[in-house]
Amino acid sequence: MRIIQLTVDLTDAPRRLTHVVADLPVRPDTTASFTTPLWSCATHMPSGPVGRIAGLFFTTNNGHTVLKWRRDATRTHIYHVDVPSGVTTVRASFDAILKRHLTRRMAMASWEAFMLHPAYSPVSSIPIQATIRISGSWDYATSLGTEIEKAAPDGAYKSVVFKPVSAERLEDSPVLVGQYLSQSDITKDGKHQLCVAFSEPELLNIPQDRLDKFARLIGEATALLGPGPYQQYKFLSVSSDILLPGEQRASGGGIEHAESCHLITSSRAFADLDLFDWVANVFSHEYFHVWNGKYRRPAGHVPSDFTAPLDDTLLWVYEGLTQYYGLVLAARSGLSAPSTVKTKLALAIANMQCQSGRGWRSTEDTAIGVPLRVGGPSEWGSYVRGVDYYDEGVLLWLDADTLIRERSHGAKTLDDFARKFFDAAGATQPLVVPYTLNEVVSTLNETLPFDWASFFQERVQTPQAQVNTEGFERAGYKFSYTLEPIEAPVPVAQRRLAVWHSLGVRVDQDGNVVDVQRFSRADEAGLAPSQKITHVGGNKYSLDELTAAIETARDRPDGKVQLSLEGDEESWDAEIEHSGGLVFPVLKRYIKPDMLAHIFAPRAARQ
Repeated sequence: MRIIQLTVDLTDAPRRLTHVVADLPVRPDTTASFTTPLWSCATHMPSGPVGRIAGLFFTTNNGHTVLKWRRDATRTHIYHVDVPSGVTTVRASFDAILKRHLTRRMAMASWEAFMLHPAYSPVSSIPIQATIRISGSWDYATSLGTEIEKAAPDGAYKSVVFKPVSAERLEDSPVLVGQYLSQSDITKDGKHQLCVAFSEPELLNIPQDRLDKFARLIGEATALLGPGPYQQYKFLSVSSDILLPGEQRASGGGIEHAESCHLITSSRAFADLDLFDWVANVFSHEYFHVWNGKYRRPAGHVPSDFTAPLDDTLLWVYEGLTQYYGLVLAARSGLSAPSTVKTKLALAIANMQCQSGRGWRSTEDTAIGVPLRVGGPSEWGSYVRGVDYYDEGVLLWLDADTLIRERSHGAKTLDDFARKFFDAAGATQPLVVPYTLNEVVSTLNETLPFDWASFFQERVQTPQAQVNTEGFERAGYKFSYTLEPIEAPVPVAQRRLAVWHSLGVRVDQDGNVVDVQRFSRADEAGLAPSQKITHVGGNKYSLDELTAAIETARDRPDGKVQLSLEGDEESWDAEIEHSGGLVFPVLKRYIKPDMLAHIFAPRAARQ
């Protein structure tokens, strides 16, 4: 098959515009059909770019003749183009409107936003050679191989031509671009790199001890799973408070790829040790995806092209097991302190307790129903439930890990399952080996004979009104709430979360009610999303006033929090009965041996 030439001009990315030209091989005197990606394996749902494409024209490759095109009436991501006689290449030109992960000084270029290729063809067999154009003062980082890099005579921009790869591989290889781009070797062989685009040049020098922690992550993951199936691996991060402002700066996110990961962090996530400690499990989570999600992945996540619907049934393995080992590897490598990981485990329990929809909707159904999030309701989110297979997965797989440890008297652990299931047998290139639930169950049975099918039937496939804390209790911990605030880099975010855990209402900084737990104190008081809290006890709303009122109610006989609300052009007063104070989740040790200490213990030899 002839190679598609795809050129993406990113010089206008600060305005959220990219200019795309694709030279597409065709047969003359036919109707050619082209498609944009629709389903994304990383987002697990139809999140394709078709609605963010503008200025689309098809022409002969010399640009002289505009060709007629029409959108498919039922598959709106497909374009049909009438190709004249004698024409063997059609040029598509359009602007792709970018939505996220960019500022005026950086961008994460994800190829699915720009790709147009023949419809109805396996993406593994479509060759594409991609080129990017960026500002002359910017740099780039990617797992793609570079063929040519050349600057404009005046230095205003530079073009980078990458080596041809399949459409499948290209979609899996984002490019990080930025004005202030740090590229640091993690391992001595240069096989692993941390590449970060910053907003300010003074942040470019990443402390060596942070790089050492990444190196230990590589070592711990290799000790657990065996060498990763790749030639090189790059952690690619856009790092800006514009992307994660205010209270969000202690959060982070990522998207997995076979030879890289795409990370979103706040500007000081690498410079501030406390902030790094809090967000670092995002790095270990995405790295674990090399084995679970990229190399091994559910059979329903191996489509022939990017338009085939995904079967998300096993996301509690794909994401849930990864979330568990992301925390475990963070502790083993020192990316995060064990105390931080324990706090995050306690928060996972509390967050799942607040999902009032758990009585009607199973963990498995939250996975299967991921596509429902597209255009789904934003109100009553905890009642509808969201991507709960992440935190539910943490609780589930800790349960499995401690069960194996207890029944085998410490001779076996979940690590034994993971090594057997995910070992890439020395592969040095990305590859895909699908898995099924039957294989998960059979491999667990090889690790420890047990009725694992019933284990998952009860905990995953059946709605559970109560949160599963058996793994914690087996590990020597009890979950409870305390009046002692959580130590975290952004205390205000934890106080806002404590209001959610205490009253059952999530409120933003302006007093807008974002969510209410069904059957909670706030629900009983008549609060609902789209309302606004204007006053607390007669004083103008602020988080300080609300948390103070919750604390004051603890000392009053009536134990009530007085609120004034407005909504739909009306205002009224409400009382929330709560005498328990402002509570924070915690794991407390009790008489059983401390299994978490063993689970968090490093496995790799220290260099």
